[in-house]
Amino acid sequence: MPLNEILQRIEEETRKEEENIIREARSKADAILNEATKKSEIIFDQFNRKAKEDVENIRREKISSLTLEGRNLVEKEIEKIERKYEDRLRTEIEEFKKTEEYKKFLIRAVEGSWKKLGPGSVVYVNPQDADKVKGSNIPVTVITKDIDPIGGVIVTSGDGKIFIDSTLSEIMKERREKILKIARSYIR
Repeated sequence: MPLNEILQRIEEETRKEEENIIREARSKADAILNEATKKSEIIFDQFNRKAKEDVENIRREKISSLTLEGRNLVEKEIEKIERKYEDRLRTEIEEFKKTEEYKKFLIRAVEGSWKKLGPGSVVYVNPQDADKVKGSNIPVTVITKDIDPIGGVIVTSGDGKIFIDSTLSEIMKERREKILKIARSYIR
């Protein structure tokens, strides 16, 4: 075989082997690239899911924070209204205490309590209101004592185990709680 043919054959075999090596390298490169693409898609999906979860958590935290802030503002406004209500009510009560209706209120409170508690009942009343209660025909013991700075009466059973609080502070407290309960029900 001539040298030329041998060189040509070697060159041909080398070229074929180069093509096979290049083909295999491309095939391996494609496989590596496909694998890397799949892994990157998985990583991207995980990152995307985590980012969405983080955004949702931040959104919920912000909503909770703003909701709490809003409720606190409303609560402060309710407290302002409550203070105004109490101040106005105290002023009106002071005016009410100067009327004949206040005396009737005290007597009705004593009569109603006496009917529930029976004979031997004891009435506790502020010194400035004692004469208004003593004028009734109810058979009770009247004791003057500073029971409530606003006014009203406390009536106890003869043995002192049961009492009915008809003080103006207690009545205001009950009404205030009802009003606040209604106001707060609109907040929630």
